[in-house]
Amino acid sequence: MPGPLLRNLTRNPNGVGTGAGAGDHRGMDYLPGSMPPTPCGDARRRLVRVYSYHCPRGRQPTPTVIEAGRERVELVTAGGGWWRDDGVERPCGPGALLWQAVGDQTIARSDPASGYRCLVLWFEVPRGVMRPLPRWTQVAEVAEVRQFARELLTAVRGGGTPLPAIAAHAWGRLLFLACRKAQTELPAPLQRMREYIELNLYHPIEIADLCVAAGWSSSTLHARCQAHCGCTPQQLVMEVRLDEARSLLARTDMPLGEVARRCGFVAQAHFTRAFARAVGMAPSAWRREQRAEPTWYTASRGLPG
Repeated sequence: MPGPLLRNLTRNPNGVGTGAGAGDHRGMDYLPGSMPPTPCGDARRRLVRVYSYHCPRGRQPTPTVIEAGRERVELVTAGGGWWRDDGVERPCGPGALLWQAVGDQTIARSDPASGYRCLVLWFEVPRGVMRPLPRWTQVAEVAEVRQFARELLTAVRGGGTPLPAIAAHAWGRLLFLACRKAQTELPAPLQRMREYIELNLYHPIEIADLCVAAGWSSSTLHARCQAHCGCTPQQLVMEVRLDEARSLLARTDMPLGEVARRCGFVAQAHFTRAFARAVGMAPSAWRREQRAEPTWYTASRGLPG
């Protein structure tokens, strides 16, 4: 007997999935038509859909603009295409992880000679919550990306794995793939710059300091940082400060004022505003949540799977 998710799939005779709200139907397969919003590793997000999308050779996708309250992850497993960044088309191939937030457009154009395949995940998010990663990252280990996609789709199709467990695994793996890339695959000058930031979080960090660490001019630093990290140098400094703050909040009882000081914020109020803007909740609330029973575990009771 097939599992409950498999029974909810709707497929045409050619093996291509259909379903209300699917958007880019062409080439889609194994679409859970009634997957309930499922808590993942971030309490602010709910995983609502997981499927594989195939744009065949010679065809073009129909781009979708992400609406408020939704995020869409496209993890390219084969082929290639282009996505739009402020009107500029940028290439993406196997291993590209595109985290599309409100106002972003999904992959806009396919390579006509190869088409492309990607794993697609839709998340529900409260308004105002920022994406957890740069919009684009490139994972070098394509075999690992494909294995992750196979495992996730197998779990969704089979119906034997609880949905909250699938959601938590998907969320954690996406973060792991992107964050590991950011740490280990940056060009040497950007690695030196990041190391400088991590060693000097206590102190004010100026663009001139980062230029010296990388050995680049300011214009080159900005261009390379945008290309490889998906953000400006100043935004990268803030990301590193907030990463360290999350670590201290999760593993210590350090007062918030001391956390702010150690992470280079001039005042606790500044730290609280920056943290809430990036994470969606105050530092104290985030710390309490990390030490509570995981949301996906308590919410798993009564869900299908």
